[in-house]
Amino acid sequence: EVGRNMTFYGADPITDVNADLYTKIGKYFPFAVGSDAGYSTASVYINGTYLNRDVVHVDLIYFFDRILKIKTFDNIWLDAEGAEYPLFDIFQKTGRLDRKGIKFCQMSLEVHSPSEPQQIQFMELIKSIIKEFRYGIHKNRNVGHMRMYLFNYGDSYCVKKFLTRNLYEFVAKQDREEDYDEENSISRK
Repeated sequence: EVGRNMTFYGADPITDVNADLYTKIGKYFPFAVGSDAGYSTASVYINGTYLNRDVVHVDLIYFFDRILKIKTFDNIWLDAEGAEYPLFDIFQKTGRLDRKGIKFCQMSLEVHSPSEPQQIQFMELIKSIIKEFRYGIHKNRNVGHMRMYLFNYGDSYCVKKFLTRNLYEFVAKQDREEDYDEENSISRK
């Protein structure tokens, strides 16, 4: 279920199903998003199978900055069907997102079938994320490809919005449970 205080934007070149699906919950853009703009062959998911199709794609930074005109994203789902490798610089502190003042708090990232050079590139990404100490990597799963979840611990907006309240609620709940346990143990004596 989509929350009430949320705006959804979805970009996908396959209009058959996605146009109806996405417009039910937000704004749909009938193109792919990648590291640059152009027209190329991409692996797309149609009727339960992956097929190569010619698609129009828009640069991710242009999409965020010029089309959506948004600088802070609470959550991004990035499933580029193998075209994610050239986008890895967006995670670096000196990357294209930072240079444009664009940030995200959470991201679901899928990394697909890496070749040997892409495996090295992926390892360099992980090392960079660890070294910069900004994003935490959580809930990694292999589902035929790597699915990982990142959280931006290095941004105060993200921490306040998604962790601080939840942490206080958790601590308050723990305190209530401890108070209840103490009261019950006293009354049993």
